[in-house]
Amino acid sequence: MYKFKIKPSIKNFLNNNLDIGSFLLEKSLSHFKLEKFKEDKFVIVSDKGKFVVQSGVDPKPLQIIAQNGITPDIIVSGILETGEFIFVQNYVEASIPEENWLIKNPKLLVSLIQKLHNINNLKDILPKLGSESHKDCFQIYLQDIEKDLDELEKFKNNKKIISSLFYLYSKKIQSISSKGLCPIHGDLYFNNLLLAKNSSLYLIDWEELHMSDPVRDIALLAWSCFPRKYWKYLSELFGYNLDNKEFRIRFFLHISTRFLYLYLELVKSGYYEYAQQFIKYSILSSKLLEN
Repeated sequence: MYKFKIKPSIKNFLNNNLDIGSFLLEKSLSHFKLEKFKEDKFVIVSDKGKFVVQSGVDPKPLQIIAQNGITPDIIVSGILETGEFIFVQNYVEASIPEENWLIKNPKLLVSLIQKLHNINNLKDILPKLGSESHKDCFQIYLQDIEKDLDELEKFKNNKKIISSLFYLYSKKIQSISSKGLCPIHGDLYFNNLLLAKNSSLYLIDWEELHMSDPVRDIALLAWSCFPRKYWKYLSELFGYNLDNKEFRIRFFLHISTRFLYLYLELVKSGYYEYAQQFIKYSILSSKLLEN
């Protein structure tokens, strides 16, 4: 466990806005054991209970999401002296659901994600990726990846692989004609799910929340949380058919582009060894895209 002190600006906010008296820092809640994340999210303990404190994420859309029972309640929110967003949530006694639990309860998870996708009053406050076209969404995701590729020297060992992936992406997105954006979590995997002791299910960690193709959530969830033999059934629960050519292209494009982006971000930050699994995932999912 990394030791750190609460930033003075956060401590001032808590003292001025949270009526809990004195409190102690319990632990970092970061799911990544990487030092750079340690001050962004943590638990405080007081005589009135436990609370999760997080900075750097706009709480306005999260308040709407919490009102819909999708994420734990937000108690107080604001802006720090530094200009950063901050909010405090109720701490929920929960654990990350195991794969077997998800396989037995997929409808509960699907219902929760569909509830998020159907919150219409988020549309006016979330960032949008261009027009309603899913093709435009992919083009913007690729632009974000290209920004990282400007530091090409760091990626020279995989330059040929990355170039071939880009060629495949550019070719495949031309066949996408579907439209319609909705609020998506954008980073669905085991560690961003919480199963409470009362069997309530929550989504957490909303740094990637934005308006996009709903299939992005479905694809990342399937890849990260379910064995491959369940992907078709999971897609059907969301109302899609994995045998449909265009849906299949969107499904595997979302997986491959997301993991390539994560690979580049980790390499930029110096986590070379940890990054290698993500380039492998990107390549593997691109091969499924070609089938």
